[in-house]
Amino acid sequence: MRTKRRSGIALEQKVMAWAKRKFDAEVDTRCQVNGLSVKRPYEVDVWVRIPGGFLKRTKDLWIECKDRRESIKRRDISDLINKAKDVYQAANVGREDSYFDQLMFVSTSSYDSDALALADQEGVAC
Repeated sequence: MRTKRRSGIALEQKVMAWAKRKFDAEVDTRCQVNGLSVKRPYEVDVWVRIPGGFLKRTKDLWIECKDRRESIKRRDISDLINKAKDVYQAANVGREDSYFDQLMFVSTSSYDSDALALADQEGVAC
């Protein structure tokens, strides 16, 4: 179990380094955000804050990282989408300061076709 956790953290660190280079943005890992329907906050594996430029709002990107042997299922993508929607609802009532403009799912394994179909439908980058 410890090895699995370490490999997950290592993946998050790699994704964080990639996101810093790719977006030239502020990047954080393992951030806590509040949802409206839960008591405990959600953990965001990698949070990227992309500067919006002159008079534009900063864009927030939530990257979910999974280091697994088995493929990513539709349920995994659905869980990420539902968490992000819950955070958005919390932001609308003042319980959370931020919400996410874009979602991304990074995995060391493959994706089931149903997972990719849902991600494509909902605009989640994989």
